[in-house]
Amino acid sequence: MFGFTALYRKTRIFAVLPKTRGMGSANALAFKLESPGPQLARRLRRDPRIGSVDQFAKARWITFELSSAEDLHSAMDWLGVAYEAARG
Repeated sequence: MFGFTALYRKTRIFAVLPKTRGMGSANALAFKLESPGPQLARRLRRDPRIGSVDQFAKARWITFELSSAEDLHSAMDWLGVAYEAARG
């Protein structure tokens, strides 16, 4: 993951933060959710800052676009969801 700072739960990568390049844009972070359930999929689709959720394939990277300081709290919430999902 050149150009990113990877976040791990033990040996599983669950998110990347932009370091020298972005995923989609310079203000986006990305997290991984493997096969989210229907409730989580609806939550993802309702959040306008979420990208890459058209089809949920296994181990799909999902982007979250930060446009203001107010988005940090939501970004941390999504990273928490991805961290919990990475339990494996």
